[in-house]
Amino acid sequence: MNMDEDTKKRLEEAVRKVKAGDKDAFGTAVDLTIGTLRAYISFFLRDRTKVDDALQEAFLVMYRSINQYTEGTSFMAWARTIARFEALTLCRRDQRKNDAGARYKEELTTLMSGAAEVDDESFPLEMKLRALRSCLESLPLRARELIRSRYFGGTSMDALAEEQHSKPAAISMALHRARVALAGCVERAQ
Repeated sequence: MNMDEDTKKRLEEAVRKVKAGDKDAFGTAVDLTIGTLRAYISFFLRDRTKVDDALQEAFLVMYRSINQYTEGTSFMAWARTIARFEALTLCRRDQRKNDAGARYKEELTTLMSGAAEVDDESFPLEMKLRALRSCLESLPLRARELIRSRYFGGTSMDALAEEQHSKPAAISMALHRARVALAGCVERAQ
């Protein structure tokens, strides 16, 4: 979401104060960014508890590394980079706990992270999310169902293969093709 000029100025002022040692000013920065960052992290994580965990970690990292932020650049771009890293770190941590099929979910997460990078001025988050949703809907029904079952439903490759009366290798290839088509579609939408 693009911020209006007044909000940007208030955010810049809060960040300036935090960098000068005013710890309480970070609360203002949190208040001004929490909605946008929560929506952004929700793109990567569907579980509300995990979204909140990643958001909290992102704010902790931002606070601890506030002096690494370069004034005059987009604070939101910097904050989203940290939020994306924390969300993906949480995804990867969870994936290591899952079965061998986790690597496919990580591939989609990586695909989506590339598709969801945001530049404040040129391509707002809402447009990227709409593009990804639209691209997902434009996939053939079978590919769309495979993507949803595997990545959003957490269905194992073996279970998908059984449901589809197919071999896991064939499902893997179908998912690969769907991811490539999805990435190309999102790229063209930009």
